[in-house]
Amino acid sequence: MRFSRLRLSGFKSFVDPTELLIEPGLTGVVGPNGCGKSNLLEALRWVMGENRAKSLRGSGMDDVIFAGTDKLSPRNFAEVTLVIDNVDRNAPAGFNEEDFIEVTRRIERESGSAYRINGKDVRQKDVQLLFADAATGAHSPALVSQGRIGSLINAKPQDRRAILEEASGISGLHTRRKEAESKLRSAESNLVRVQDVIQAMDGQIASLKRQARQAIRYKEVSGDIQKAEASTLYLKWQQAAEEVITQENRLRDHQKSVASIQAEVTTASKEQVEAATVLPDLRNRDAEMAAKLQRLSIEKENLENETARREEMARSLNAVVDQSKADMEREQEIANDAKAFLERLSAEKTRLEEANSSQEDAEAKAGEELEAAVNAASEAEQEYDAQSEQTAQARARRASLESDKLAVARRAEQIEVEKNRLTQELQALEASDRAAALVKEAEANVTSGEAKLNSANITLTELEQKRTEARAKLSAAQDEKTGIDTRLKTTESEISGLEGLLARSGQGAHQSVADLISAKSGYEKAIGAAIGDDIEAGEDDGLSRYWSGNHADGALSSSKWPEGVSPISDFVEVPDSLKARVANIGVLADDVDGAKLLSVLKAGQRLVSKEGDLWRWDGFVSKAGAPSVAAMRLEQKNRLSDLMSDLKKQKQEAESSASKTQYARSALEDAQQAEKEARVARQDLERALADTRRALVSAESEASKNAGRLSMLKDTIERNDNEAAETNKRLEEIAGQINALPDATGQEEALGEKRKLVEKLREELASARAQYDSLRRDTTTRNDRLKAIGAEYNAWEQRSTGAEEQVKALGARRSDAYKQLDALNANPEETRARQQKLMDSLEEAQKARRQSADALVTAENALKEKDGKLQECQNRSTFASSNGASTSSST
Repeated sequence: MRFSRLRLSGFKSFVDPTELLIEPGLTGVVGPNGCGKSNLLEALRWVMGENRAKSLRGSGMDDVIFAGTDKLSPRNFAEVTLVIDNVDRNAPAGFNEEDFIEVTRRIERESGSAYRINGKDVRQKDVQLLFADAATGAHSPALVSQGRIGSLINAKPQDRRAILEEASGISGLHTRRKEAESKLRSAESNLVRVQDVIQAMDGQIASLKRQARQAIRYKEVSGDIQKAEASTLYLKWQQAAEEVITQENRLRDHQKSVASIQAEVTTASKEQVEAATVLPDLRNRDAEMAAKLQRLSIEKENLENETARREEMARSLNAVVDQSKADMEREQEIANDAKAFLERLSAEKTRLEEANSSQEDAEAKAGEELEAAVNAASEAEQEYDAQSEQTAQARARRASLESDKLAVARRAEQIEVEKNRLTQELQALEASDRAAALVKEAEANVTSGEAKLNSANITLTELEQKRTEARAKLSAAQDEKTGIDTRLKTTESEISGLEGLLARSGQGAHQSVADLISAKSGYEKAIGAAIGDDIEAGEDDGLSRYWSGNHADGALSSSKWPEGVSPISDFVEVPDSLKARVANIGVLADDVDGAKLLSVLKAGQRLVSKEGDLWRWDGFVSKAGAPSVAAMRLEQKNRLSDLMSDLKKQKQEAESSASKTQYARSALEDAQQAEKEARVARQDLERALADTRRALVSAESEASKNAGRLSMLKDTIERNDNEAAETNKRLEEIAGQINALPDATGQEEALGEKRKLVEKLREELASARAQYDSLRRDTTTRNDRLKAIGAEYNAWEQRSTGAEEQVKALGARRSDAYKQLDALNANPEETRARQQKLMDSLEEAQKARRQSADALVTAENALKEKDGKLQECQNRSTFASSNGASTSSST
């Protein structure tokens, strides 16, 4: 099987439709980690029928659908198509007509997968079998994924067997064998279920017969019920007709009552309208009085609010006067304090300026000393750094060589110890030959186990053949028994029916002569035509019709019959009472015409044919038609006799068939048990052989490991010898380099002298820097204070000026408050007069409002009384109308 193309759409990282061409030779996909190389292999396995999500690096099968990114929305389906080159026509018969086979698998989110081969919907098993027949598939060892190399190297014998089976091309046969065994087990269970269904159907047949009898009884009872219901409905109709007459009389009475109540309603409505006409004027008058009262109340409230506002304003103005006085005193104090603070700031500024003038020379001298100390310390530190670097390099070189020497010496010791251990292990392995003995023993065990397994397979095949033959014999015996049981049941049913017919056609408790007649088969119609209905008569003289047995002796004399005629007594046995009747009756042969012999008949003679034709001596002729009751009764008796004989034979056959079926079933059970035991024995042998093979593989693996270990030990010992020589050479080189290094004692002493000089110069530099910094800090502090004094002087000057201006403004504010107080306290008598006048008008308005409200209440009560009376009349009218309507509807 050769793949030519792989198309992907929406599968994992392949969001857009992508096609991979697989050309002849080697096709490679190269890219960094995470670019989707593994997704291509997983797509191949997925389209081949892989159904385990974990093997595809997912928790569910929907994880193979593109899940979306920050820039791309997720997809709802994924589809992979594998195109297979079929130019050589090596595909199965159903797909071998095309040059290319396209295997497609499509999955929709939360809907499952669907498979197609060349556009035709197929099952997952069909796809798996297609690849299994070609010795490949989703789990094929030929598909090597991440971590697969290690698993192939460390594979168990079962896994190696699967690899060999696939390489030999029989993996598809194993798959089909498992499917065939599954179908056989399903067929066996279906046969068992068929037997159960047959038994259930027998029970259902009995139930249906019982239901049929119940249905017949139901029809009879239903007819009786319909007659009873018809009688009941007729009685109800008569009662309803009488009720209609009664309700019509009641309706007329209610209509008269409604007319009377309607007149009362009209009168009450007129009175209610008159009472409602008076209400609008009274309501308007009451509204006017209420509006006037409301207006006066608002004026009173406004006047009271104005008086309260005046009082509040007076209190506020008095507070303003008091606050202005206090504010003027406070602002005056602020102005005095500002003048005093300005004088102090001027004195401090003069003192600081004089100190700055005296410190300029000292600061310049300290700066020169600091610069000289910096230069000296810098030169000493540079010399010290150079000397220190040289000493450190020499020290580091010596330490590095000493460390290398110690590491190389330690490595030499390790090599010697490792060499001794490897030498001992090599000697032990060379002295031991146990692995080879185990391999030979395991090979002998495998050969013996395979022989036993082949013998067990042959035995199992023979037992399977015996079981198949036993099953076929049982099936044939069961079919034969079923047919015999069916015929037996049919015979028993027919016998039961005939016995019932014969019992019903008799004369109750009295026996008729028909029960005493026995005719040969085929002559029933002839006897029925010859004797007729007289055959139903009995021999009891208590019956209305009977044979007495008294007859003339001449009636029994034998008559000579023409050629072709035989006496009927040759074909029938009758009681003595009927012998005279049948003595003169002849039966025609099949090729004789009775009409031609009619002229030669003697008195009392009759001729009959087997079909039932009758010719009598007196010229009476009766042609055969429907069989007579007597003929039918004789036929039924003969049929019953034949059936009774057949019944005995069929019962014997049924017993023999049951014995044969039981013997076949026992043989089948024995064969199945033997096959089961043989299958178990073969499974035990297979397990034992598998264990033996595993032991052989383990022994071979152990022997191979020992051989590899010996080779590895020899190579390792040789490498250790070479490495030991190199280590000794390296130790000699390191010792020579250490001896060539200069003496470190003089370098350390010179470095110590340089360090002391540098420390001394650093102390002098620090002292000079501290003195210079102190002078600079004092100068900076005084300059900062001078700037602050200038800002504070301007602020206090502005504060003094603002305080003086605030004192003037507060004086003007207090004068204005005094003027407003004088205006508020003017004309108090006029205000009191307005209040008194308003109170008098308000009292008059309240009195008029009460009078209008009383008149309105009186009118509304009268209207309410009229409404109640009208409502009562309407209720009575409604009640009477509803009674009349109900009476009419019931009628």
